[in-house]
Amino acid sequence: MGRDSQTFGVHQALLIKQPKFFRTALNGNWLESKTGIVELPEQSSGAFELYSGWLYWRKIPLENQRGEARENAQVEQLIHAYYLADMIEDVEFADAVIDKIIACIANRCHPPVIHTNDVYLSLPPGSPLRQLFVDIWIHESWNPWKYACEDLLPEIHKDIASGFVVGRQGDGKISLAPSNAPYVVGGDCHYHQHVRLDKPCYRTRWTWACETACMKSCHQS
Repeated sequence: MGRDSQTFGVHQALLIKQPKFFRTALNGNWLESKTGIVELPEQSSGAFELYSGWLYWRKIPLENQRGEARENAQVEQLIHAYYLADMIEDVEFADAVIDKIIACIANRCHPPVIHTNDVYLSLPPGSPLRQLFVDIWIHESWNPWKYACEDLLPEIHKDIASGFVVGRQGDGKISLAPSNAPYVVGGDCHYHQHVRLDKPCYRTRWTWACETACMKSCHQS
């Protein structure tokens, strides 16, 4: 898997139940279907580590990190997991990952704006993760790191400027304080892809199953 190649063992029965990327690769007259090996050279091993945890437990297995360097590394791992979700078209995993990114933003002092260019270069226009990072720039622009915007891609400057225009109230005043950001007040599904696809949220599908599995495990022990 890319620069940090690593092999993961995942039950094939789980993979073929996922979006068509794995079903297509593991069925039919393909090399992957014969070897049982699917190579993802453009994806990081850290991203697939999170995905394998999602496949088995429907949770994103991450611990709380303290310190700017550790926080940035954790957010970077989540961002790469979102790239993986986008490539294999796993909407539920993408929605779960972006929720985790938002949770990390809420618990840190330094918004992860250093990843903005990479997010724009790696994802298509209209991507919810792109919009999340634009919203961070807009609503956190009072912070000292605002001067780093000089290094942003021209496309990002355009989207940020559009966001400021949209954020103006009827009286012309700006209502863009961090407490008014969509990732704070927009609701659980504001950046979810399932909304556009008219599908249920992953939380409604998997929360009950996870809680039941946990209860059974505790009872048996």
